[in-house]
Amino acid sequence: MRPRSLLSRRSRAPRPSPPIAHAGARCGSLLAALALILAVGGCGGVQVGQRRTLRVAITEYRIDPGAASAPAGRLTLLIENDGRLKHNLVVLDGGRTLAALPPLPPGGRARLSIVLARGEYKLESTLGGDAKFGAQAFLTVR
Repeated sequence: MRPRSLLSRRSRAPRPSPPIAHAGARCGSLLAALALILAVGGCGGVQVGQRRTLRVAITEYRIDPGAASAPAGRLTLLIENDGRLKHNLVVLDGGRTLAALPPLPPGGRARLSIVLARGEYKLESTLGGDAKFGAQAFLTVR
């Protein structure tokens, strides 16, 4: 058997590794798919059931759930301040206040019953600029 020469080893081209651009494209595609799944999964939000009750948690700069849907008619909101600061809750219809809850201390709870017709409503905490920083949610009444 003849020994391999150094030249013959060099003549074999090394196996190319995938370019970084391809890896970035794969990663970008994966992130885009994940974003789409999250966006579609969050479209419907929470569905209010037969008891016509929606639990709402308010924290610093967030209202949970961020989106909900309910049938038209009486809806009871069970609100809890899970934050460390005072928060309130306002129900808005196109900028017009339909109902407002006074500020709740941290850990405070309240109940708000309201009759809503079909439409799109916004829930906000309006203390200290909360809404500007994300303390808002959307309610679709069908």
